[in-house]
Amino acid sequence: MELAELTQLRRLSVAHNRLASVPRVLLAFEHLTALSLAHNAITSALPAWLSYSTRLEELRLEGNGFDGAVPRSWSALSSMRVLSLGSATFGGNAIAAIPDGVLSGMPKLETLDVAGNRLERLPDDAFGSSAYLRSVAVDGNKLDTLPETIAQAPRLSAVRAAHNLLCRLPRALAFCPALEVLDLSGNALCFVDMDLILAVAHSRVAVLLTGNPF
Repeated sequence: MELAELTQLRRLSVAHNRLASVPRVLLAFEHLTALSLAHNAITSALPAWLSYSTRLEELRLEGNGFDGAVPRSWSALSSMRVLSLGSATFGGNAIAAIPDGVLSGMPKLETLDVAGNRLERLPDDAFGSSAYLRSVAVDGNKLDTLPETIAQAPRLSAVRAAHNLLCRLPRALAFCPALEVLDLSGNALCFVDMDLILAVAHSRVAVLLTGNPF
């Protein structure tokens, strides 16, 4: 049986192989909800046509060489819960931008991992688009701040932003009601706003600040 004949396929992992491109046979799987192409040898732009896989809930592409920007067409992936385009532990990609509006189309998103890429900014809708967002990992990029919309994610419990170029923090960071872990180690922070210090003192937030020039 040919792979393309498995039209009812719902989960597919071809991680840890030697794929050099994203196979278009994926378009045959109309019911696909989980896809992993992690840890291959793909060095192209992220495929815009993946937006046709509108039932995708989990997409893992870390450990490749994807470059350029996340396609705007991915805003059609409205069922997405886990979007992993990078990993602080196992390697990211070379993605340089997430355009405004892409994440607004993912209102069910719970986990966003873009660690180990080349992002210089996060879109404003990175935090304010999903009421279910719990974890955001942006370690190992080139960010100098985080969006003020960070407090608009009511269930956000973990923000991992180590090893960026952060030199200032949004004041809204002090008003994240569910935050438990905030990793800001290895950045360029010279001070921390008093509102954040007071918020930490009256909560159970674990804040990591090692490797900053205080």
